Amino acid sequence: MRHFFFLLTAAVFIVSLAVPNLAAGETKTVSGELIEMACYARMGLNATGADHAACALRCAEGGSPLGILTADDEIYTITGEMTENENAKLLEFVAKNVTATGDVNDGGGPGTRLVGKVTLEVTAIEVQ
Repeated sequence: MRHFFFLLTAAVFIVSLAVPNLAAGETKTVSGELIEMACYARMGLNATGADHAACALRCAEGGSPLGILTADDEIYTITGEMTENENAKLLEFVAKNVTATGDVNDGGGPGTRLVGKVTLEVTAIEVQ
């Protein structure tokens, strides 16, 4: 009986190590507003939409992190090549509704509102 519990514990441990690796690198397409993360962290929904577009663009031009806020309140912080040169490839999309595809690194699960918890290494993006 003791041997059985040891094997069961070992199997659970091995599976628990493998599960995070299954979520990492999953390719996903998400849609939502391209937001500037610092303002959103401070002001929430007051830092979205056309009224905040000019401020978000100024911050993005300075290299501030950007993310996608979905209709389900999921936030995907954008990482990777698209963020190089102070977000140069993303500036035209700031404060617009976009659809983006890339590899997800899920640090906290869907639906989390903790800024920066889930990242998306964007490989393609377009205005909706």
